[in-house]
Amino acid sequence: MSDDIPPRQFREAAAVLAAAFSADGLWNDVRPSGSRRADRALYRFFRGELAIARRRGGIVRATRDGGGRITGVIIAFTDGERTSPWWAWIHRLPAMLLCGVRTSRTLMAKLEQVERAHPREPHVYFYYVGSERLGGGAVLIRKVMKIAREAGLPCYGEAKSPDVVELCTILGWDAGPPIDLGDGHSVTPVWWRGPVPVA
Repeated sequence: MSDDIPPRQFREAAAVLAAAFSADGLWNDVRPSGSRRADRALYRFFRGELAIARRRGGIVRATRDGGGRITGVIIAFTDGERTSPWWAWIHRLPAMLLCGVRTSRTLMAKLEQVERAHPREPHVYFYYVGSERLGGGAVLIRKVMKIAREAGLPCYGEAKSPDVVELCTILGWDAGPPIDLGDGHSVTPVWWRGPVPVA
């Protein structure tokens, strides 16, 4: 089952995303010392991103198990999300305080580098997707692809691992040359351009 996530369940949704990204290579290179503080910082980051998406009218969807527990989450934006509004940093501040100045500056620089590579044409931007169940990410990506298809928009995102590149390729996406983030890290631009409805 896949559906919208009400704000009262953002805590649960953020925990799922934080668990999914806890092994990310870049995060583990720059994360604050102390596993508990790092876990709290990653959780607070996703709590903030969910709040930002809600305020900006973004797409926030979940997969759930038979008991209604959230098992996967996707955040996407129909306006391309090329730049962050000034007030977004208010929601990001708790995570930044937990991360510390050095880590926050490093992550912001990487984020700006990735944002500069966004296409200028209108598109649906796939921001984050994480699932604790095999196949959950594919369900969520297809759900947002359907929204994009109905709107007549292409899709764009950055795959943070080879597994995600492979999943997107299976779903009919194309992959471009990786964006080098330095220190052995990169993300791979992926896009999907159709089919779209005929006007």
